[in-house]
Amino acid sequence: MAYSPSNSRHLSNQSVTTTDATVTTIKTIPIKGASVARIIAIITGKRTGGTAGNVNDAASYWVTATVKAINGTATIVGAVAVLSASEDQVAWDGTIDVSGGTAIVTVAGAANNNVTWNAKIEVIENL
Repeated sequence: MAYSPSNSRHLSNQSVTTTDATVTTIKTIPIKGASVARIIAIITGKRTGGTAGNVNDAASYWVTATVKAINGTATIVGAVAVLSASEDQVAWDGTIDVSGGTAIVTVAGAANNNVTWNAKIEVIENL
């Protein structure tokens, strides 16, 4: 396939730490103009401290979504697909959502859990 300036692909590695159940953004992805983007996120989490849970509790998520812009507002096409989810604590989560003109990859731990999250995120855009 030949390169086209109207199509682009971006890979990034991101990390964040959570200490409670607050939904936390690990990556913000602007959805430009009338573009459509396929977002693929592979997320891992490991408990590194806190007073709840067990030492080395872990989780991983493989999620994907198609996001398009409508009048400057990001919209998920269909639903976020969870291709795989494994977790020691059911309260933990990793997903893709939208806010305003952006797609966001988010994570959430649990109360009194220090969790280090890492994500490999691929964005394939059709501008």
